[in-house]
Amino acid sequence: MIDYIKENINWLKDLFTLIFAGTGTVVAILTYRRARATILQPIRTEVIKKQSEILTKLLQVIRENNLSGIAIKN
Repeated sequence: MIDYIKENINWLKDLFTLIFAGTGTVVAILTYRRARATILQPIRTEVIKKQSEILTKLLQVIRENNLSGIAIKN
């Protein structure tokens, strides 16, 4: 067994290097996808907060002016 490893050490090294590089690439891609989602999450949260504020103000104006029953004509 040891003689077999000694005779084929070069291609075994290349095989393990390829496996290591492939695993590293997969981990890097998955990490990038997770990081991209995490970085953009605060932006989405702020947009949702702003939209909620605008909708709240709109509903208050409608309630204060009793505009719920008015039909808009084009």
